[in-house]
Amino acid sequence: MGGEKVGLTADAARFIISEFPKQSWKHRLQSVVDCGLNTIDVYIPWNLHEKERGNFDFGGELDLVEFFTIAAEMGLKVLCRPGPYICSEWDWGGLPSWLLKDPKMHIRSNYCGYQAAVSSYFSKLLPLLAPLQHSNGGPIIAFQVENEYGDYVDKDNEHLPWLADLMKSHGLFELFFISDGEGVILGGYKMPQNLLKTINFKYLNVEKLTKSTPICDNLQALKSLQPNKPMLVTEFWAGWFDYWGHGRNLLNNDVFEKTLKEILKRGASVNFYMFHGGTNFGFMNGAIELEKGYYTADVTSYDYDCPVDESGNRTEKWEIIKRCLDVQKTSSENVYKNEAEAYGEFEAEKMVKLCEIGISKELDEPTNMENLDQAFGYTSYSVFIAQPEQEPVKNEKEEKIEDIEDEPISPVFFKNLLKSIRGRYQKRSFLVEFLIENPGRVNFSNLKDQRMGMISAPKLVGASYTSSWNICCYPLDKNQISSITAWTNYLQTAAVLPALFKTTVKILDYPKDTFILMHGWSKGVIFVNGRNLGRYWLTKSTPICDNLQALKSLQPNKPMLVTEFWAGWFDYWGHGRNLLNNEVFEKTLKEILKRGASVNFYMFHGGTNFGFMNGAIELEKGYYTADVTSYDYDCPVDESGNRTEKWEIIRRCLNVQKTSSENVYKNEAEPYGEFEAEKMVKLCEIGISKEFDEPTNMENLDQAFGYTSYSVFIAQPEQEPVKNEKEEEIEDIEDKTISPVFFKNLLKSIRGRYRVFFTAPGGAKEEVFCNQLLTEKCCTRDELDVSQQFSKEKRSFLVEFLIENPGRVNFSNLKDQRMGMISAPKLVGASYTSSWNICCYPLDKNQISSITTWTDYLQNAAVLPSLFKTTVKILDDPKDTFILMHGWSKGVIFVNGRNLGRYWVTKGPQKTLYLPASWLIKGENEIIWLEEEQLGMTIELVSSPDLG
Repeated sequence: MGGEKVGLTADAARFIISEFPKQSWKHRLQSVVDCGLNTIDVYIPWNLHEKERGNFDFGGELDLVEFFTIAAEMGLKVLCRPGPYICSEWDWGGLPSWLLKDPKMHIRSNYCGYQAAVSSYFSKLLPLLAPLQHSNGGPIIAFQVENEYGDYVDKDNEHLPWLADLMKSHGLFELFFISDGEGVILGGYKMPQNLLKTINFKYLNVEKLTKSTPICDNLQALKSLQPNKPMLVTEFWAGWFDYWGHGRNLLNNDVFEKTLKEILKRGASVNFYMFHGGTNFGFMNGAIELEKGYYTADVTSYDYDCPVDESGNRTEKWEIIKRCLDVQKTSSENVYKNEAEAYGEFEAEKMVKLCEIGISKELDEPTNMENLDQAFGYTSYSVFIAQPEQEPVKNEKEEKIEDIEDEPISPVFFKNLLKSIRGRYQKRSFLVEFLIENPGRVNFSNLKDQRMGMISAPKLVGASYTSSWNICCYPLDKNQISSITAWTNYLQTAAVLPALFKTTVKILDYPKDTFILMHGWSKGVIFVNGRNLGRYWLTKSTPICDNLQALKSLQPNKPMLVTEFWAGWFDYWGHGRNLLNNEVFEKTLKEILKRGASVNFYMFHGGTNFGFMNGAIELEKGYYTADVTSYDYDCPVDESGNRTEKWEIIRRCLNVQKTSSENVYKNEAEPYGEFEAEKMVKLCEIGISKEFDEPTNMENLDQAFGYTSYSVFIAQPEQEPVKNEKEEEIEDIEDKTISPVFFKNLLKSIRGRYRVFFTAPGGAKEEVFCNQLLTEKCCTRDELDVSQQFSKEKRSFLVEFLIENPGRVNFSNLKDQRMGMISAPKLVGASYTSSWNICCYPLDKNQISSITTWTDYLQNAAVLPSLFKTTVKILDDPKDTFILMHGWSKGVIFVNGRNLGRYWVTKGPQKTLYLPASWLIKGENEIIWLEEEQLGMTIELVSSPDLG
């Protein structure tokens, strides 16, 4: 700025005014200043500033200019993110719902209808921002163009350039940047070359790598993309958002601090997302379908496990940031404790049925909320249905009528609900009412089909609609709530749900923050002085509000035992770490003990999934995920036996005094240095093969774990020469298209991770496909097109399926856990022309110790997959250590003949493998590893773990 190089340390104060009230602006910004940060990051939500098309609001609590001016007065710069799409776990990413009234609407594209709406909005917004640019004496130093466009499923490569030009046309000239998630940076889309590229992540590891690159973390990925430009982590995720019906998503403070230190060490600027999240007041929460593989709506709180919590108080993460930035104590930091007040309990005084506050309309067909000029809330769709009366049935002589009272009624059901209804709904009697809630529009990735309500009438089978549709809207906005006049005295016995209830809270002094707890109520929305506070959802059907109460209600006169109080969670390959925040752990433990329950910690010490003993789960993500080798589990005692902060927490909660032994159990690890591969052998050279007419699973081959190779010849029939009409000449078919060739029914025929190799006659073996089972798409892949391997000259191949047992499922659905090739995949466009050659690689102690074909390692001669060997000489009594694979990708490590476990450095999160001292000997130690994917440089024995 002004020729001076400035490192940005920013916070993401989501400037969505509903997040934190105007009276709190200075309070929240002071926490930014006191923490040593110099910049704030501000989102601008289109759907608040233009709730109705053409009606703009930039005043009061939506006064951007005033907020930016206050920030400037406090010495803060601004990264401005004007959208129009902002994601931010905000309803539809900040896009206004009235866009959906256009049936052809194509958002985040150069569709003319979308361009017109954006142009109109920007014509009002951007002239307010232009005078606030740094070069004009204001605080704004940079503008983001759109947001995370690389993750959008329906990208238009011309859209970002158009948007940037539009912004420039309104006088914006400071630095323009884009930001994308870790998986997009390397793989990506056509990024505009004149925009600074920045990155978003929680951990440093990269999940999506190519085989040809040695890049091993996100900052290296960003640097490789633009080596001569500054690095900015636009979103360093301090935690994560929560969604209804699931547990909290927290980021362990130790991991947060470790990652932050590394970011700063690399010289990158960093923006904390979120520094202060605030609250999704009203109906403004977003939703996501990508996280669990199905729709999940965000909760009202956007606390996000932030450095500054939802109510404005500073957390341990705030102290961590200040410590990492080496900020000294400031004069104001002790005066900003935001004290909340307990105002007591109150009973409902008044009530009114929901159906009594709406205005209904009659329509021939139902339509979505947006077409009814309704953005949020609930909509009721009512219609009469009837089933034709059954004709009386006569007996054979037609002399009397048979009694049909006991005859079964024909089934009646609604179909196509996924297409016709979007939201949560209920059904009632023969006047059928669908009460549909908009629980929050999806805000990330796939933003299509976000119209809410009843899009069309569900198909009715076994009965018919007999009336028009009565539609009643309940937007529950300030106008509708304030206009209610039908309140009656609350009588619990007369209450019919859904209904609204009212009470009065009298406050005598100056009001303070507080929190509302709904005793015995279940699900709904709260309004305070006419303003929508947000949704609550304590339970789906019962007044029980926590797990111990549920257990007590089941057996009220018996002792309570928490058999498994989960101290953390297990990790799986290709995903981030699963950690339990220490503050939450301590708070929960104290409550368990306070209730008089006994408690068992799962895990107190998790240890390691040595060898191939890790499990897997399909329930967690909705598809198969295999556990990593480490079972550290974020335990009180870590993988290598050292005590963690959770150990201290337990002792503190149990009021245990210092013991004589607690200082002598520190388990010191030794860094033994780096070692290069000395010997090698191809995997295919160590197995014994058998011929079978048909393939069979590993278990039928008496193989429990490891890898199995299934090889077979396939061929495509040669095309017949084609004669002309007179049959005098043969037509040239050289350019004729080769018929497609593909494998089908892979889900039924193969279980496990697999690689497919093709070898043409006289040619080299070539890997043509690899299914890593890391994503839902991989886990549901049922076909493999191999047509590109075939040509006029190449019509037959030796095909090899190398299948790994990555771990059998250990929870819930345990069926179909046979591993390997269960049956031959269906082959279309070609045929199998040989029996199957099956070779087993259990990689047990017998197989590893019997290898005699080792040769000197020559990198240029290595063919993967292969095994490699080196020797580690230890002069003193061995100590624990950790193995780090430099440049290697995926495989298994063996130490002195014992299987240490799998490594998968390029997918993570685990980077090192724990090697206990008891596995080592004084003298020469033999380390062997199988590598599947890429040749590395060295292996290093280090003194500390890296679990991600």
